Amino acid sequence: MGRWLDAPVHACAGFRRRQYFRIDRHYLDEGQFGFVPIDAPFNYARGYGGGTVNSLTYNSRDFLARANVFVARE
Repeated sequence: MGRWLDAPVHACAGFRRRQYFRIDRHYLDEGQFGFVPIDAPFNYARGYGGGTVNSLTYNSRDFLARANVFVARE
């Protein structure tokens, strides 16, 4: 569950921010440990994660640009 912030900067531009926080129990994940490219599964009894996503868009008749920045900690 997240919270959205939508702010029209201009008629052709917009800014959006989404933030989230989650609590996990019995979460199964895979990760690479060491230099060998083999994924090893591991399990969290309890865990948490959170982050924010920022997005800037610009639309005109012949041009579309989009920039995203994502920061998370888990």
